[in-house]
Amino acid sequence: MLVGLYGSGHPAPPTTASTSPTTASETADAQAQAQLTRLLPAGYPAGSCEPGSIPAGARAVMSGEANTDAGGPTSGTYILVETRPRCGRRSIR
Repeated sequence: MLVGLYGSGHPAPPTTASTSPTTASETADAQAQAQLTRLLPAGYPAGSCEPGSIPAGARAVMSGEANTDAGGPTSGTYILVETRPRCGRRSIR
């Protein structure tokens, strides 16, 4: 698994609720969402991160604000993606 951190360290702009129906590609499975939640940096109080729309190739997305860790990010978007080897096993000589 690979977790990517995207953000500027500044609070994200306010978002509005989508009125369009959610499709399977926009929703993380519960296991992936739980795994990503466990990987979030320290300092996010319970409930301060919310699931987001899932881009192609990702398994889960969380956006968090109000991180209380003095050395942590003030906000961030975290993406859990599946990593697969691109090549077969190689031997090094």
